[in-house]
Amino acid sequence: MKKKEIDQWKVKSVAELTKRIIELEKERAQGLVQVKMGKVKNVHNVARIKKDIARLKTIEQIMKLAQMAQKADSKEQNATN
Repeated sequence: MKKKEIDQWKVKSVAELTKRIIELEKERAQGLVQVKMGKVKNVHNVARIKKDIARLKTIEQIMKLAQMAQKADSKEQNATN
């Protein structure tokens, strides 16, 4: 995944990220099966997909934490008013 792609995923919603993660996990599972059967010569592709999944999960977690922080801030502001 290139830098531009990562930046594009940072502005998308959590639901879109989750959907893409699921797609990549399916792709990774299929790749692992093909590697074990000896059909694929590019075994590094599976590792690349695994790293992409980790990157997207990190972005997803950051977004979730940011949403929780915003909710906490709004609750504090409502309590002080």
